[in-house]
Amino acid sequence: MSTSKSSLSRFGTSGATMLSMAIAETALKYGATMVDINMEDNWFMRMFREKANKIIIRQTATETLKTTKACVLNANSLYHN
Repeated sequence: MSTSKSSLSRFGTSGATMLSMAIAETALKYGATMVDINMEDNWFMRMFREKANKIIIRQTATETLKTTKACVLNANSLYHN
C-alpha cells in the first residue's frame, strides 16, 4: 500500500453509479482528499460530509475549471521565473 496521498475530483454529475461509488469509497479508505464540484448536494457530498480531507465547491464545472486553469498558469509562471 502506498503512503502517498491523492485526490479524487468529480465534476458536475450525479455520480450515483456503482463504479464511481466504488472508486470514491476506495479513495476515502486510503485517505484521499475528496473534491466535489457540483451545483447541489449529492450522494458524494453526503458520503464525505464529515471527513476532514474534503473540498466542496458549489459552482459550475466550467467556472471552476477556468479558476483552476488561472491558478495553475499563475503558479507555473511563478515557478519558472
